[in-house]
Amino acid sequence: MDPCERTGARLRGLAHEASMTRKTHTLMVVHAHPDDEASSTGGLLGLAAEQGHTTIVVTCTNGDLGEVKIPGLRLNLRRDPADRQRLALIRQEELAHAAA
Repeated sequence: MDPCERTGARLRGLAHEASMTRKTHTLMVVHAHPDDEASSTGGLLGLAAEQGHTTIVVTCTNGDLGEVKIPGLRLNLRRDPADRQRLALIRQEELAHAAA
C-alpha cells in the first residue's frame, strides 16, 4: 500500500470514528412569553433537535395577559381571573404543540 492509500484509509477511519463519537449538546432558550420562540428561535430549536441535541424552552411568564388573537374568543383578562387562567392554559398548549 502506497503512502497516499494509507493516508486515505486513515482519514476514512477517522471520519468513521468521529461519526461514532458525535457529541450532543443541550440548547436552552429563555423567552419572556410562551409564543416568543415561534418568531425567533423556533427554527434553531428544530434544527438542533433534528441533529439529536436536547432542547429546552424556558418562559418567564405564563402568557395570561397576552393578546388574544383567536377568532371568536372574547376574554376579559384585566378583570376576570378565570379568563386569565383560561388564556394561560391555551398558551401552555400552544407551546407544547410548537415544541413537539
